[in-house]
Amino acid sequence: MRFLVRLSGLLLLAGCHVGPALSQFGPAGGHFSLRTSSATVQGELLAATDSSLIVFEGQRVTEVRYISLTSASIRPDGPRLHPRVVPSRADLARLRSLSRFPQGLSPELLQRFREENQITAELRRL
Repeated sequence: MRFLVRLSGLLLLAGCHVGPALSQFGPAGGHFSLRTSSATVQGELLAATDSSLIVFEGQRVTEVRYISLTSASIRPDGPRLHPRVVPSRADLARLRSLSRFPQGLSPELLQRFREENQITAELRRL
């Protein structure tokens, strides 16, 4: 009986180390293509705030204010964003659900994300 209990305990401990690591997962946010009068931003949505979208473009993080948007394409199944208009509460909730950080992106979390992805460029704001 003791043998079975010990064997069960060892199997449970071994099970804690089985499975993929977090680093093996790809992007979690929806893919966005955003345009402003001065730039085009394409990448993964990290977060949606009350005033802007924060997008990961590979080696750069860009914050795009809603009021500077001239067009937007959001996949998969994102809400339609109107040029230079802040989204409704329902659309903002949908945007957040499509982002990697639906709970929001604090400065500390953004810094950690930048370090983990070896991003040296400053946050670009449009």
